[in-house]
Amino acid sequence: MTTTSPLATTPDLIPPSRPSAEWPAEPSSGAGRWLRARIGVDESVLDHTPTLRPYYTKIGALVLTISALAGASMLLALTKFLDAPWPLLIPPAAFWGWLIFSIDSWLITGMHGTAGSKRVFLVRLAMSVLLGAVIAEPLLLKVFEPAIHRQVMEDRQDERADKETALNACNPIPKVRLDEAALARCRAGGMLVSVGTDPVAISENITTLQARLVDKRSELEDDMDRLGTSQKLANSECKGVKTGETTGVDGYGPECRRKYKNAANLERTLKIGQRQQEISDLQDDLNELVAKKTTADAAYAGEVNKAIKDKLPDVNGRIGLLEELKGLESLAFGSLTVLIGSILLRLILILIDCLPVIAKRVGGLTAYDRNLVLVLETDEELHKVRDDLRRRRHLKPMHADLDEFDRHERTREQRRRDVAVLERVQQDDELNRRIDETARRKRGEV
Repeated sequence: MTTTSPLATTPDLIPPSRPSAEWPAEPSSGAGRWLRARIGVDESVLDHTPTLRPYYTKIGALVLTISALAGASMLLALTKFLDAPWPLLIPPAAFWGWLIFSIDSWLITGMHGTAGSKRVFLVRLAMSVLLGAVIAEPLLLKVFEPAIHRQVMEDRQDERADKETALNACNPIPKVRLDEAALARCRAGGMLVSVGTDPVAISENITTLQARLVDKRSELEDDMDRLGTSQKLANSECKGVKTGETTGVDGYGPECRRKYKNAANLERTLKIGQRQQEISDLQDDLNELVAKKTTADAAYAGEVNKAIKDKLPDVNGRIGLLEELKGLESLAFGSLTVLIGSILLRLILILIDCLPVIAKRVGGLTAYDRNLVLVLETDEELHKVRDDLRRRRHLKPMHADLDEFDRHERTREQRRRDVAVLERVQQDDELNRRIDETARRKRGEV
């Protein structure tokens, strides 16, 4: 059941805010009424102060504008997060705009009819600031988008260069074994790459073979020096050269033959030719290993370079929202102009979202608010009267029935107690009769 506002039926109770030929004014219609309805304005009350219609219409328009900004902001944010055609992102963005609209509308509606305490106002203002900050950030990123994207590209290139340096240090070309500390550091940072080719084993074989060649050549040179000394001594003996180890007698004498025989025996013992062939074979093996290592190094280098390239971030990939936020932060710290501009723009956008609440607070209690308070008080009093009437109309007969029922129950309970007493008296009389009868029989028997 709907009731007509008391202000609509008794216009003489509340004086108009200023003289008017028609009071209350005729109900308005159109976009203005629709906008005022969005912030909970009661038109039947506002008709008594029609001069306030533009004021509340503008507040409604401001709330609607803020919700549109919120939807556009969410659409911009979703395009950063989701790789989907923008028409598919319109429904969630519209839902966000509707949510912001509902919250702002609720905040303004709750302020009608009362100035509210300072604490309540601060709570509502804090909510508006929070919502404004959420709405402002994507719009702020859009304003600085060209500079932010350049900064993000520079940051990506620096990150790629740093990671490439670390990967090259952990995967050196040509490959060498890292020490334990470097290996643990590279493994912890995920900087090690795995490839099929491993030239380290070949390098180790080459090192081992080179050491053997050096040893064998050194031993061969020492033995060839011994053999040369022995042969030189034999030649000196046969030529009659006088030294500390020769006789000085020229000719092919016994001592000459003995020394040549010693030199020949030493040559057979040292196996110079065989050892030279072994060294030549080792040198061929070494050359073959070196050729294999060259091929393996080239293959390893190609595989490592490809693996490193695969691990490097793509500098030309899609720029996400978090990267843009980080880029804006870098720009702000690097440029005072960007820092001041971003702060001012953010504050302006936040202030826009706070304007409805601030405007309602600064405007104070309007004539509409005072009239609304009277209407609410009257409605509350009417509700109390109707409730009292309903109680008396419905509860009084029920209380009478309840009293009648209680009397009936008390009568039944009293009758039950009387019957119980009568039964106990009869039982006692019967018991006394039996006792007397038993006593008489016993006396007769005696």
